[in-house]
Amino acid sequence: MGNSVKVIQRTNYPWDGEVEVLIQPEKPASLSLFLRIPGWCRKAEVLVNDQLFGSPIEPGKYAEIRRLWKSGDRVNLSFSMPIERLICHPYVMDNTDRVALRRGSLIYCVEQVDNSDFDIWSLALPSDSPLEVEWMPNLLNGVMVIRGGALAMDTEGFEGYLYRPISDVSFKIRHVRFVAIPYYAWANREHGPMTVWIRLTTSFYEK
Repeated sequence: MGNSVKVIQRTNYPWDGEVEVLIQPEKPASLSLFLRIPGWCRKAEVLVNDQLFGSPIEPGKYAEIRRLWKSGDRVNLSFSMPIERLICHPYVMDNTDRVALRRGSLIYCVEQVDNSDFDIWSLALPSDSPLEVEWMPNLLNGVMVIRGGALAMDTEGFEGYLYRPISDVSFKIRHVRFVAIPYYAWANREHGPMTVWIRLTTSFYEK
């Protein structure tokens, strides 16, 4: 005779990395539960009924849990989701000396509508600038944004010019706070610039 198994998943992913899976077989059953570990995840932890799952967990593969399952058994999967700075292959010249921001499975972008006090094309992100996340329930139907400190460069010396001798230009640098939103959500409010790849600060821009 068959044995139906009800599986209930509870999670707030991709905003956090906590996933709860409840196993409810009609009668005890010996079977395998496969949990996909995303390739972006550097660290994950699996608990079965509050006991640490001891087998190796590899990003980009499935973690197999084979056991005798009883109704009410619970699996908790926890993904580490730090903010990461991504760089391009050096042959992608347009992104040289630039980084993109990723948290979990989501790539982020900087949209002008959220950063009205500076031109987002002039944004430069120091490598040691601390970044933090904040849940915004009333923004874009609810999103987790990234906030941080950066530098903005005023380009007043370039009015009417595409090229200038470096000796003729004096860059004015100021500290700013920026907001980044998930890339999928951009262009949902008003027209304006957007960028994914943010310039890295160099000694040239910091002078």
